[in-house]
Amino acid sequence: MPLVPSFAPRARAVPPRNGNGNGQRIAVSLVPVDLAPGLEFVSTAANTPNQLTRILTARVPDRVSWTLVQGTAPNIKLAKSDGTEIARASRLVVGVRAPQQEAFDEVTSIDYAHFANLSLDQQDDERYNRSIRIVIPRPGGRLVIPEAHYLDVYLRSPDAVDWANPNTVFSLRVWESRSRLA
Repeated sequence: MPLVPSFAPRARAVPPRNGNGNGQRIAVSLVPVDLAPGLEFVSTAANTPNQLTRILTARVPDRVSWTLVQGTAPNIKLAKSDGTEIARASRLVVGVRAPQQEAFDEVTSIDYAHFANLSLDQQDDERYNRSIRIVIPRPGGRLVIPEAHYLDVYLRSPDAVDWANPNTVFSLRVWESRSRLA
């Protein structure tokens, strides 16, 4: 189970944005979602060796927002077609982009060597995973990604990732907010 930061978002009720004054409130529930290949709103792509290439895209569903929290430890093991890990010198970049835009805003980046040094169990263990925790260089250490926006993962590596290889694992926890009338 991925590390759940003690400062994870909490559920809250907020006044409606329409300001109609009828006393209705919008209940917001926050639940953890582990973004991984196989989910309907997550897609993967082959990377081009030695070029920064988008390898994973997660589209925020309608009427939902995601919060990426500093200190979250993703689970990542990327394998080549022969089952061995990609080069330790590879670099991962997490970015966010608006609908119908190709340009992204970089959120954070990390050397793949940090993931290669840890087993998947160690990546889940707060005693070992300090080097792979997400760092969000903004006040509050949180990034809210609105509906229809994209959370992307990019890779620069001399090796091609084989998403069909069972040794390839990717999971990144976000906190999902669904709004509904109370």
